[in-house]
Formats: sequence, structure tokens, C-alpha cells
Amino acid sequence: MYDPTFTNRYRLASLTLIVITLLLQACGSPANLIQGVSPMQPVPAINTPVSVVVTGSGRCREMEINWGDSYTTTHQGVDLTSNPAFTHTFIEWGGGKTVTVTGTIGCEGKVSTRFNMEPAVYQLGFNQISNRPTAQTCVPTPNYFAVYSHSLVHITTIPATGTRGINFGCAFDGCIYDADGKPGSAADSTFPFPGLKEFSLVLRVGSQVVQGGTNMQFTTTDTGFLEICLNDWDMSNNSGGYEIDISIDQLGP
Repeated sequence: MYDPTFTNRYRLASLTLIVITLLLQACGSPANLIQGVSPMQPVPAINTPVSVVVTGSGRCREMEINWGDSYTTTHQGVDLTSNPAFTHTFIEWGGGKTVTVTGTIGCEGKVSTRFNMEPAVYQLGFNQISNRPTAQTCVPTPNYFAVYSHSLVHITTIPATGTRGINFGCAFDGCIYDADGKPGSAADSTFPFPGLKEFSLVLRVGSQVVQGGTNMQFTTTDTGFLEICLNDWDMSNNSGGYEIDISIDQLGP
């Protein structure tokens, strides 16, 4: 005997199963998803184009690439399944780079990759010449390379050959110091950087001023040239110097 109640229950169960399946699909991974980014190997030296490959599923109506060095590029109609490559030339500093790709319209996902470019370390000879009345408290690094905000700057120093650091002109060579400056000191208002160590190395990027030393690092909060400074009220009687090794790691957004 035909039972319409059984048929209706069967149809209702089938419809419920279809709805559940659609809901599960909707709650799963999006169809258009950026899944990865990686540099093409080998990574070239600085001032040479480097390419990164983006992987994923589906397409992006629009996606953004933040190259970590103040440059951001926007790309439309990207087929993620084709493993598209994008190219950028990093200039100025070598060292660590961070590239971040973000889906902005019609796709999802935010991924990053990190790699290093040579030269990883920039070496600077910081020499003082006595009887130089025009000496400046701060000088930019000779390359005039900008350092961008959210970069990790690592500084190490080595006394110049045959010296213990910088002789700041005290009687009987009573104040010769390396980049750490006078131990336990805090400069008064007669020094250019009160509160920091007397006769020490000081770093400045834009408006950010940081205590330097023989081995130190800091993360930039401003963008500007990296300036090398001495916390000394009289630069005219200095002699000696040290080598400063600088590495810059761009941390990305």
C-alpha cells in the first residue's frame, strides 16, 4: 500500500541532508584563498630583481604585496592556481627581507616569507681626527641609505687597529673609550645626549635616538637615514676610532 507519509519523510530527510552539506561546504575553506609565498632560488644580491611565487586556490580580484621596504604593489585578476611570480628590486641595504601577500578583494589569506640578501653586513670605518673644530656630533652613514620603520638594526664595533677606541682628549690619555662609553656614567646637560652614557656611540634614525654600544640592537620606530653620533661635548680633540658593522633586518608589516 502506498504511504505518502513515508515519501514526505524521505523527501524531508533528503532535503535536510542537502542543506547540511551546503552548510558544511560554506563553513569550509574558501574557494579563493592565498596559501603561500616563497622566493625563487637562488636569491640574488641587493640591487638585483628578486621574484616571489604566490600559491593558492581560485582567483583574486585584487591582492596586495607589501615588500617590507615601504613599497606596496596591488595586482588585479590573479589566477592563484597558476603559481604567479612577482618581481621587485630591493635597493640600499642588504640583510633580512620580509614580503607579505594579502587578499583584499574577492579572495582571502595573508602569508609572508623571509629571506636574506647580500651584503648582509655593511662595514663603516668611524675615525676621529684631532684638531678638527668643524667636527659634527652626528654624521649619516656614507651611503645615505634610508632605514625604514619596523626594521631591526644590529650594531657591533671593533676598535681601530692599534687603538682601544676613541681618545676623547683628556689629560694623560685619561678618557679612551670604546663604543660603550664611560662605564656607569649618565651625561649631564653639557653633553648632546643627556642621560645617555658619556663619550659613547649613539644612533639616530629620524626622531628616534638610541644608546649605542659595542654590541647592541634596536627596532626602528621612525624612517630616516641612520646617523652615527658621539655623546661628546667637544669633538675637536678626538683621535682614534672603531669599525662599525651594521646589519638591517626589515621585519615587514
